[in-house]
Amino acid sequence: MALAYRHRNEERRPVNIPAILRLFRSGRSKTSISDISPLGCRINWQGRKLAEGDSVFIQIDQLAPIKATVIWQHWPIHGLQFAHPLHPAVAEHLINTWTDSLF
Repeated sequence: MALAYRHRNEERRPVNIPAILRLFRSGRSKTSISDISPLGCRINWQGRKLAEGDSVFIQIDQLAPIKATVIWQHWPIHGLQFAHPLHPAVAEHLINTWTDSLF
């Protein structure tokens, strides 16, 4: 897990965002995002352990589902890298909207 943090290109910011995780050839499950940046996020997911390299979709707020790859895991925590970075304004909006729910 420490290796993934060393390669991080953007600072992730703490949030508490409810989200939906969709696995290929599987159903949808509730999850929560505990930090986010334009390049990826960390989720707390109680479902089956995901492997590094697994492809998933994450539905955040009112955004279209975002394709992501699992880049590290320490069940039940998983680090996701988005296939396409979020626009910085979108990431900032999510951070501003969902940081208040931490307190």
